[in-house]
Amino acid sequence: MVSYNLVEARRTVWDLRSQALETNDLAAALSQTARQMTEGTAVVAEVRVTGENRRLPSQIENNLLRIAQEALTNALKHAEPNHVSIELDFGTASIELRVRDDGRGFDAEGLIAAADGHFGLLGMRERVEHLGGRLTLSSRPGEGTDVRATIPVS
Repeated sequence: MVSYNLVEARRTVWDLRSQALETNDLAAALSQTARQMTEGTAVVAEVRVTGENRRLPSQIENNLLRIAQEALTNALKHAEPNHVSIELDFGTASIELRVRDDGRGFDAEGLIAAADGHFGLLGMRERVEHLGGRLTLSSRPGEGTDVRATIPVS
């Protein structure tokens, strides 16, 4: 019961709207988050936008911000990268968020499906699926990691 309550409490916290999105668009919120998370480290993080930057429904923006935060957290915590690239591609029918790092990489096979009580990769996948999108992850030892979330938009 304690484990269940802890998982539910974490889910509630993760569903709260980010303050960064209250006053900024998604691209600016990602830039602000990347700056804050890499401050005091040697990691260079950059945010690039392609397509027409526009506001999206708050549920999409909030979930994409959380996915980027989780991917960046994983990179900083586990990969020892020198560089992290966060890209937003605003298409007419979808938006793609891509977080790439040049860190250690890992054997990614089967990790997204792991249900170990942590949000990590499983949480990213659940967020994307909830929005009707697709999450792809590619990584190999010594080759960094590439996380892509593609969400349909109208």
